[in-house]
Amino acid sequence: MAAIGDILAYGRWAGDPDAEETWILKTRRLHPALYPLGHRRKLPAGADDKHYAFVRTAPDGSERILVVLNFQSAPQTVEVDTSGLLAPGFVELRHGEFIEYQNPLRLALEAYGYRFYQIVPASRS
Repeated sequence: MAAIGDILAYGRWAGDPDAEETWILKTRRLHPALYPLGHRRKLPAGADDKHYAFVRTAPDGSERILVVLNFQSAPQTVEVDTSGLLAPGFVELRHGEFIEYQNPLRLALEAYGYRFYQIVPASRS
């Protein structure tokens, strides 16, 4: 799903993409930070061999998205160091849930799970 910070989706079998792949592709299309020319910056996530977190920034700087990935076959609590992010909070892209800024940001992720969070601009607090 992620390669060098670019969001990719592909089907393992011939045919149409499944619902999850469709959601990923639609999300990528709707958010300039996830466009291929967006900038990627890694964030500390506690255990780099188990989790990965990065911020994608739109080429024009208009949007930032925090992406958190769990590479484990079991559910994990991931702690992301958000100290370098100036933001009042985050909006989870799938459900639109607002999370107030916290450092570290603690997330429960299912096995091989992931979350995308739009970083709310500081001027919109």
